[in-house]
Amino acid sequence: MTFTIPAQAQDVEMAEASTSAQPQPALRPLTLPVYLQRPAFKGIAKDTLAAIDPELRDVQPQYIRDQLANLGSSMVQTVCSVKAAPITGALPKTMPIHVTDCASEPPTHMLGIYANTPLPNESVGAAAAPKQKVTLFPAHDVVLASYCANLPILPRGNDQGTSTPSPDGVKTALDITLPIIPFCIPSPSTFAPLLRFMYTRDPTALQRTLFPCALPTSHIDIFDSAQEGAAGLRVDFAKRIADTYRGQVLMRHVMVIQGMWRNVCVLGIEDKAVWDTIDAAWNVMVLAVAIALKDTASMTAMVGGKERAEELALL
Repeated sequence: MTFTIPAQAQDVEMAEASTSAQPQPALRPLTLPVYLQRPAFKGIAKDTLAAIDPELRDVQPQYIRDQLANLGSSMVQTVCSVKAAPITGALPKTMPIHVTDCASEPPTHMLGIYANTPLPNESVGAAAAPKQKVTLFPAHDVVLASYCANLPILPRGNDQGTSTPSPDGVKTALDITLPIIPFCIPSPSTFAPLLRFMYTRDPTALQRTLFPCALPTSHIDIFDSAQEGAAGLRVDFAKRIADTYRGQVLMRHVMVIQGMWRNVCVLGIEDKAVWDTIDAAWNVMVLAVAIALKDTASMTAMVGGKERAEELALL
């Protein structure tokens, strides 16, 4: 089911409005789905987990995720301490890195995240190749494999690294060469908070990315549609957002949510917390757009009918 919202082609936040008279921009139709569809999930392949550690073959991926979350802070501390020289030219197959604080096992790979345009070292000649932005993320293969059903088995490097304890013995630095895995996703800009969630299972970073403002602590139940009052909390938060932001800000966050959703679909992530967050964010932000534009038909469609819309004080 879809509905059409007439969105202004160009708009700015109210705080940025000019005092001089401006011509009214033309309206253009914008069609958004009421719900973001979920793909058919194939599950995490046992061979993928066994390639990392044979003992993981018959372990449930959710159990692995929960156990990794207990180590998440130290693993994030490790990957955040990675230093590497910038790459110029073609993307190499491996990369030496320096880990300044090896608080956990070191990362196993460098992910080269890019959008779906040709990489510099693909078939076109170097002179003719378009410049391609590639963002590198150090990551642990077990974290990726426990979440991403569509990720292939990642070849591991042979370098064990050279460790150097700090003079006070508090930290251990490590120099190691990691394989670089080029990976194309629809929305590179939303990959970082998604990856952080995989390490910590803390949805805060996802929420900060998907909403234009902080979620009130009183509204945390918006992510659990089974909770009594969740629908009312979503409507209330959407009203707050619609009263504060306009046009480009609202639509930018709608597109961010769509980008995150596309990434999750491409990676094959079947995780309830991720999907609950995306579903709630989409519902809130699209409803905020409809409220801001006073589109009663769309508001009614979003909440499931006129009677429900009246109960929620939308009409």
